[in-house]
Amino acid sequence: MQRDCALRIVGRRRSPWSIKQDQWIREMSFTRRPDSGRPRLTSHREDHHIVRNARVQPTASSAAIQAQVAP
Repeated sequence: MQRDCALRIVGRRRSPWSIKQDQWIREMSFTRRPDSGRPRLTSHREDHHIVRNARVQPTASSAAIQAQVAP
């Protein structure tokens, strides 16, 4: 809706691809299904800290990185 208004203000038309994309989004139901497989043991934030610590200290062992991240 906002995109339509913005395009009208600048005098442009929507592309056929954009129209089809909106139609597809309206017709499909996007529901979050539970992930299959093993449940996650770390949060997104913990994952971020693990990656950051591994990049800062590339020679550190996994045990050392785990000790820094664990509460």
